[in-house]
Amino acid sequence: AGLAAVVALGLVAVLAPSGNELFSAFDRLGGGGSAAGANTQRFDQFRESLDIALDYPVTGVGFQVIADAHSLPVQFWESAGFLGVFALILYATGAIGVGWRLLRDRSLPRDVSNLAGTLTVSIAVWLISGLLQNQVADRYIYVPVGVLLGLTLAAASRRSEGDRTKRAPAPPPVAAP
Repeated sequence: AGLAAVVALGLVAVLAPSGNELFSAFDRLGGGGSAAGANTQRFDQFRESLDIALDYPVTGVGFQVIADAHSLPVQFWESAGFLGVFALILYATGAIGVGWRLLRDRSLPRDVSNLAGTLTVSIAVWLISGLLQNQVADRYIYVPVGVLLGLTLAAASRRSEGDRTKRAPAPPPVAAP
């Protein structure tokens, strides 16, 4: 089976056209291509996306180009205009604000507060690295915000249960027979 896999890989390598995207990783490992070329391509794409954003500042051109710019603010501006950038700002400030409130909530167990702080830092790191990287379409970047929202609901539920037990009258004593 191993020999058949090696032969099949060899046939694919021989029969595949040169410049095939499937072999770009092999080219990089073999010394083909360069970081300078990749950086040039990224900066060209960034400039092109910025030009598109400047041409359509209010409406953007649609979310089919969301992954082009390699910068979160420019990606949202290019895709949805100023409203997209405003939505990104609301998302970021809301997520960090929720995390900060949970971190400082003394009624929560310490482990929950630490988790909220960790999730908040992960969101901040995503936002900072997103200034120079294309991370808007990664699968797991929205998980920290979802967990923070879940922690907020759990904390609110816990507080409301505590309020109900404080307000509830004590049951009458049961008389012994």
